[in-house]
Amino acid sequence: MVSLLEPNDATTKVVAETQLKNYVDFMSRFSSQLTSIENAIGCIANTNKDKRLHPITVLSKGEEKLSLMDVVTTENKILNKVLITFCSLCNEVVQLEEEAKCKFYNQLLFYGETGKLDESEDEEESSAHEQVSRILPLLQRLLCFVQRSREVLKNTIQQMAALYNKSFPQVIDVSQVHFSVIFQHLAILLRVLLTIDEIVANNSILQDHWNIYKGVVKSVRLNPAGFDVPPDKVVQMEKLVKKIDNLIMSSRLTMHCMEQDFDDSGIPVSKNTLFIEEFVINMRFLLSRLEPKLGENVCEVRHAIDFVSLSCLFALQSRMFHDVNKKLFRQIWDMSKKLPCVVLIGPVTWFIDKFFTDFLPAELQTIDAKSRDQCLQNRKNYLSAKIEALQREFQFYFFAVNQWLVTMTSSSGASQSLDDLTSRLKMYLEGISLGGRMRRTMENLLNLHVTLNKSMSVAVVLLICRFVSIIKSINDCYYRYSNQTTQNSIHILQRIQYQILSNVEGVKKKLISDKRYSNRRLDMLSALVLFSNNIDAVPTTQRLLVASLSLALANQSKLLRDEEYLHLITQIQQLGVLSQTVAYAMQTTQLSTFYWHRGVLDHYFQHLHKETYDATDLHFMLAAVEDCVPCLKSTLHYHSCDVLVDNFRQDILSMFKQQFLEKLYKNVENDLRLSVHAHLKLDDRNPFRVGIKSLRQALSLSPLNFMGEFVDIKALTTHYLDQTFYNLTTVALHDWKTYGDMRKVATNRYQLKMQEVHLPNQQLEQGLDVLEIMRNIHVFVPKYLYNLSNQVFVEKWSNNKHLNTINIQHVANSIRTHGTGIINTTVNFTFQFLKKKFFIFSQFLFDEHIKSRLVKDIREFRNNCEKLKHQYPYESAERFNRGIRKLGVAEDGSSFLDQFRVLITQIGEQHDNNQSHEPPAAAMFHH
Repeated sequence: MVSLLEPNDATTKVVAETQLKNYVDFMSRFSSQLTSIENAIGCIANTNKDKRLHPITVLSKGEEKLSLMDVVTTENKILNKVLITFCSLCNEVVQLEEEAKCKFYNQLLFYGETGKLDESEDEEESSAHEQVSRILPLLQRLLCFVQRSREVLKNTIQQMAALYNKSFPQVIDVSQVHFSVIFQHLAILLRVLLTIDEIVANNSILQDHWNIYKGVVKSVRLNPAGFDVPPDKVVQMEKLVKKIDNLIMSSRLTMHCMEQDFDDSGIPVSKNTLFIEEFVINMRFLLSRLEPKLGENVCEVRHAIDFVSLSCLFALQSRMFHDVNKKLFRQIWDMSKKLPCVVLIGPVTWFIDKFFTDFLPAELQTIDAKSRDQCLQNRKNYLSAKIEALQREFQFYFFAVNQWLVTMTSSSGASQSLDDLTSRLKMYLEGISLGGRMRRTMENLLNLHVTLNKSMSVAVVLLICRFVSIIKSINDCYYRYSNQTTQNSIHILQRIQYQILSNVEGVKKKLISDKRYSNRRLDMLSALVLFSNNIDAVPTTQRLLVASLSLALANQSKLLRDEEYLHLITQIQQLGVLSQTVAYAMQTTQLSTFYWHRGVLDHYFQHLHKETYDATDLHFMLAAVEDCVPCLKSTLHYHSCDVLVDNFRQDILSMFKQQFLEKLYKNVENDLRLSVHAHLKLDDRNPFRVGIKSLRQALSLSPLNFMGEFVDIKALTTHYLDQTFYNLTTVALHDWKTYGDMRKVATNRYQLKMQEVHLPNQQLEQGLDVLEIMRNIHVFVPKYLYNLSNQVFVEKWSNNKHLNTINIQHVANSIRTHGTGIINTTVNFTFQFLKKKFFIFSQFLFDEHIKSRLVKDIREFRNNCEKLKHQYPYESAERFNRGIRKLGVAEDGSSFLDQFRVLITQIGEQHDNNQSHEPPAAAMFHH
């Protein structure tokens, strides 16, 4: 036995490192030349990549152009046929899994969705049977998919049974060969079918609409002529509906594939002891490899999914061989205690107790009520313990991810040595591992709260949202450094390929030097040569699959120690990951599951306006929400998937504006007001005692691009403040200086580019507005008196402790506010008022009682003019006043003469009011 883990020859290592360094130097010089050319022609690449600014990116993935016949080429024809057969079947499983992900998962999962969070407000877009009719071709294709999966499963089982069989002629010696890769692909195929079953079972809307659709089909069968449908078409339709109902809607796809007769081809399967033993050996091998990866701090999403796959494989083994292996069952059951639940996709959660109850043979009574209760209690305990330790777990991942981001950013250049390649391999795999572990934690918490019907505290919601943010930060980092990651991954691939080939070369020499040739040794040598040829090529999925099968075939007679064999398998898996590092990382950190729990965004946005330091995570949170868009675009039940996308976008943006933006506007406005009125006695604003709410974090964010719609928080806040300040200034023009100061504070503190309102300014001592006085002149005249000495109008009386006054300065302020056009308005209103007053004046003088007394006094004054020295005597005036009073008095005791005196005063005041407009108007015209 040759050891593969021993260090290589020192000379070989030095030569290899020298050649790698020369290659790196050449690539560095070449890159410098390209950069200089780009600078010369003015084509400088933007190093800070943004998905919105760079919608096209390069993803490396090897595509196989050769057929399996050209890939599996050895001189051993029998070996070629065996490997081609199993490779084709495994490739078929890979294609079926990809088809299910692209064409069935999301289409069935999102059936019935409208894109709105509150669907009760949404009017039904179309009737239930119309929506089912749109997905009927999908269900028909799904029947074909299931039939193909059934055939692939049966063919693979029978091929394996024919290979591991004592009663049939031996094709090749496989007594020491364990094709664990084939069993792994069988498990994947069963898990794909189980996922579709669980999706259909969990979609209550689909079940309800399907029942309605069956009723419509029955109505058509009873009256085909009424629906203008030929009777033979109705019969075909009924058969299709019945088949869909029995298989798809009853969630029996997995069981349909497991319950088929595997012994119908003449090859013994269920009673084949050698195949049964091989099945158990591979199950134990796969479980032993998976078990260490199911720890709480190391388990990723893919590991949990692999456990579901192996559980499906165990269920197939139990039903196919009509027996439950107690040791395997106990091992799986113990492993399940580390995984109380597994999220298959979206809101679909898998529980092992329910699965074993449904799929293990009922006559064996493997799962009893006590076991189910224990599982339920384990889930509750797991959830409680997870919530309690969530804060500590987040802190651990927060520091781990930040450390990884720093390492990733500082290592973005080209690799310079072998140590760099080793450290970068560890770094790339660590980023994917961190994303997978955090995603599993987040999905388990969200789905378990829904499944157990347990309310979620706000603190847990915020922690989950922070988990989402750091998961998407990993995604963003891989995207920004996708070019460098792809280039470095190619170098790492070559390094791993060199290590594998170097290790295998010694084993190959050992086999060649052994002169004891036998059929087994020839098969081992042929398989080893084929393994080396496929490793020394582009690591496509097909070539890695051929390499895995050929390695399993070559590992006979203890050619490799267990740890060496596992090390090679691990390196092959690393080749598969590194061949598409960025795409694999994007898939791991993809959070379309968040669609089903987007209600937590309401609390998250509410929290943001209180703790604006977390606003920097907004880009990542919206990126996580936008991961749901491809799923919505793949739906078929609406006449257009764009309707769902638009509803989803408007729903999220409405929530964001209502719970965050509008409150941010108010917070900024209040902060500006408090800053301007700091001289007043306000609440304590000492940041050392009451804390500080920094609004600058949110306002300094770059514009958010959510589903093609830009949200510029800074611009929206600026617009709100401009609009608010303008409206409030028009209402209270005397506050123009306050709002001007608030604009200056907003510019200096938050760097907001405020707009000038261009409204005429007004002073705090504006007083009464002349324009309002003219419009209400009938109210102004009786309430104000004019002081000739000071040229000021004084209020006659008031209920307040002070009296209003109007002077020339107030008139000037009004003219400055409204413009000189109010002069004409004042003259027009005064003329109309005086016209009425002069009419009363003339009516009073022409009254017979007044006129006769006046004529009498005039005649008396003219006759005694010389005697009275041209002065009207006081006695005559007193006598005239007593005579007028005899005509009658008002309720307040004033006579007609007193009222006439008031009338003359009012006329004089209005004349003085007009004259008071002249100085300020002249100053305005002069200015």
